[in-house]
Amino acid sequence: MRIEHVGSTSVPGPAAKPIVDVQVSAADLDDEAAYVPPIEAVGLQLRSRDELHRYFRPFRGAPRDIHVHVCHVGSALEAGASALP
Repeated sequence: MRIEHVGSTSVPGPAAKPIVDVQVSAADLDDEAAYVPPIEAVGLQLRSRDELHRYFRPFRGAPRDIHVHVCHVGSALEAGASALP
């Protein structure tokens, strides 16, 4: 439903880690068939899942320059996305 650049690299000015954090807000977090294949198709691997979100990063051997966090649209995690690790 929404894709946003979040985390330290989304704030102009301060020092930031060299990894871009992206948040994808999904209508149904449990409907992994709707978002896992497209995210994997761009070279990211699902690395963890919990009841609040899913976490993707590049496959082993690829530069680790992006992290993707998928959460439920309207959730507290979506609202607090700037606090993602």
